[in-house]
Amino acid sequence: MHLAMATLAGTGLCALCDVRTGRIPNKITFSCMLVGLAINTVCSGLKGLCSACFGILVGVLLLIIPFALGGMGAGDVKMLAAIGAINGSEFVLQAFLFGAVAGGILALVSRPHASIFSNKKSTIPYGVAMFFGTITAYMMSSGL
Repeated sequence: MHLAMATLAGTGLCALCDVRTGRIPNKITFSCMLVGLAINTVCSGLKGLCSACFGILVGVLLLIIPFALGGMGAGDVKMLAAIGAINGSEFVLQAFLFGAVAGGILALVSRPHASIFSNKKSTIPYGVAMFFGTITAYMMSSGL
């Protein structure tokens, strides 16, 4: 339960900042990573620390190519890494997949508002998609 509260508070703040400013602050993402490392280490010792580190690695690896291709910002990558730090590699993969679905839905919903003839690149705040992906991953893991 503590992990869920920490994750949802952190991802909620990230999503809010992403909507308001188009950026996800390092203060939030790195703080969440540190919380994940600390909680997992205190609760499970070296095994928990390794789980948190592997979760960070998986979170980064899942988004490093889209980031490198300019499809998203570094804050999105660090947000997913923070989710991995708190919840581990299996959960971050689920949150990523549900977040991708949520991102697709957000893109489809926001597309009618973008001009077809505009050369301007329209973007969605992907932090919001990852927030919904995280919520969905929690709901699915609890059997709701």
